[in-house]
Amino acid sequence: MKKFAILGIVAISGWLLSCEEEEVADFVRRDYVTGTWTTKQIGVPGPYNNGNEVVTQITYQDIVNNPACGIDNLVINADGTYELNDWTNTGACENNGISGTYTRADNRIFLRYTDDLGEEKQLVVTISTLTYTEMLVSYTVPGTNNLRFFRYQKQTE
Repeated sequence: MKKFAILGIVAISGWLLSCEEEEVADFVRRDYVTGTWTTKQIGVPGPYNNGNEVVTQITYQDIVNNPACGIDNLVINADGTYELNDWTNTGACENNGISGTYTRADNRIFLRYTDDLGEEKQLVVTISTLTYTEMLVSYTVPGTNNLRFFRYQKQTE
């Protein structure tokens, strides 16, 4: 019986030591969020009949940027700053974007900016899908109940 107890203690201590050796002290977590994200598609909610009930489904449509203007994109910097560019061309190119600082918590990015009246505002962006090359997000347009969906593709360096 003593042999089994000693073998059990040796086996458990060997298992504990092997677990400690598997930890990598210099592991660096890859930051998927920072970078330049080009706006590729906008999501449009619409009804979908799944056979039992009508539910809301998001259908994505391509965004066509005007080459004379800039590219719609979201630039997220590692230093906590960002720039969201939204170009329109109504005779002249105009960027309706915002910029400022951001924080991230779980699947949300909190974009802080100052509006045209000098008031501090915050746009809460919810990430539904995030890979190193693609990000799907949604947010409510400030001052409205309009929910927007976007598909971004990361620009390669």
